[in-house]
Amino acid sequence: MTENQWPQDGSLTVPPATQNSTAYGSGVSGSPASASKTDTAKEEAANVAGQAAGAAQNVAGTAKEEAANVAAEVKTNARDLLHQAKADLTSQAGTQQQKVAEGRDQHDLYDRLREYIDRSREMYDKRVKAEVASRYDYFHGELVNTLAEGDVSKLGSNYPGATVNA
Repeated sequence: MTENQWPQDGSLTVPPATQNSTAYGSGVSGSPASASKTDTAKEEAANVAGQAAGAAQNVAGTAKEEAANVAAEVKTNARDLLHQAKADLTSQAGTQQQKVAEGRDQHDLYDRLREYIDRSREMYDKRVKAEVASRYDYFHGELVNTLAEGDVSKLGSNYPGATVNA
């Protein structure tokens, strides 16, 4: 940020352009000395205005740079979080695939994946109309075909089975 250019001790020095001129108000109005003082005051006002404009531009530029830095940092944080989430999901997928493979081999898929199977069953029951669900248990059919590779025994002895007898 731009720092204040005023003296820190409370004293105020005379601007360089007015150090050698006569004090304001000492000349006669309309005299050459009075016109010189007016011109000097105008010059000083223009200098102060120019310095203020430059300082404002500097502040605006700094603010713009800081906003860009914050945006870049936020983007980096978002990217890092998503990479971590992806790594976690990949790890979880690997763990679930291992559970499926072991469950197929040990004929206890339902025991290993009970939480997922029961949650999926609940969602299925909420979405399927009663008149359709009462004719055939499509969920059970897909579970056996997809997860248990067509062999209901791979689901294990604790699997409750179809809700409708075919």
